[in-house]
Amino acid sequence: MKKIIGSCIGFLIVIIIFVMLKITNSYTIEKATANGDFITYPEQINMESFNEFITNVNNHVNSKIRITEYSKEGVPKVNDLTFDNDVIVLHSFYPNSLFNKKKKTGEYSEIYFESIGDDKDMYLLNSKLGTKTYICQIRNFK
Repeated sequence: MKKIIGSCIGFLIVIIIFVMLKITNSYTIEKATANGDFITYPEQINMESFNEFITNVNNHVNSKIRITEYSKEGVPKVNDLTFDNDVIVLHSFYPNSLFNKKKKTGEYSEIYFESIGDDKDMYLLNSKLGTKTYICQIRNFK
């Protein structure tokens, strides 16, 4: 019985340490900005990195970018895009989630935008099969 209780306490301690490490290593806007992420919400930060990525894709130059969007509650979602040999690979994940791992979402042939109002564009990826995947929304300031 003592072995079972000791094992349970040890397991709980490991879980508490894991949760504390995850909380203290949360992916804040400050960390994302310092890493050079293009942040789309709550404000647009490092927009020039996104413009450079689009230019590189259009010119068939290998490139990569991390696009981070925070929810109203402050929860980040990350989209890592890599353009290599005319293929765009998307990996998506929630960095503050305890159980969500970075996963490959797919391979795409083009990135494009659709206007969704006078001041907003929605960027999407298109696969060779015609599947569309949302990437981010950009506010165009006039």
